[in-house]
Amino acid sequence: MHFLSPLTALAPLGVYLFFLGIINLSSKTRVLTGRQDFIALSLGISGLIIIGPMQVFLPQAGMIRFGNNVWYPMAILYLFGTTWLLLLNRPRLILYNLGQDKFSALMESVVERKKWSVRWHGNILQINEIEIQFEILPSVSMKNITLRATYSEQSSAGWRILREVLRTELQSQHSKFNGFGFLLITCGLIIVVVGWAWTSLV
Repeated sequence: MHFLSPLTALAPLGVYLFFLGIINLSSKTRVLTGRQDFIALSLGISGLIIIGPMQVFLPQAGMIRFGNNVWYPMAILYLFGTTWLLLLNRPRLILYNLGQDKFSALMESVVERKKWSVRWHGNILQINEIEIQFEILPSVSMKNITLRATYSEQSSAGWRILREVLRTELQSQHSKFNGFGFLLITCGLIIVVVGWAWTSLV
């Protein structure tokens, strides 16, 4: 199989969708950091980036001189680019398999137990003790909640505390799996099969 094949472009995306499907079908609420989510997405679209923009704008002189070895520095360039974007991202937490009502009840329980002083501004929550402020972005179809920092200069220790508190609180709770996960898994498998079949025909 040639490196620049349809399977190279589609396989990472299919695996990423399969991974999301497994998370959505879990009976537990999963808490991912923004960095984990971004890394998974970067790997998922890496094949499309390689076969698309990187191949299109790759200097022909470099390909003629170095052959397929030119993809090693290109892969490193992609790694540096994603790392740079990762460092620019604001702190974020994603809670899979959790509805908005359950999240509100969860936060009320956590705030009461930790005796945190909080301030609400619409869908924005500020927690003074751990020096963080975030907006709550629910996704009804995906059945997840995203907590995104409203500004970049926040306490990283505070975000770690919030993440661990939420994970501890959610360990004893179960939730219904999200049927949307079946669609994600099916799409992931179809994409991989299409990429494999397309590569076999080329």
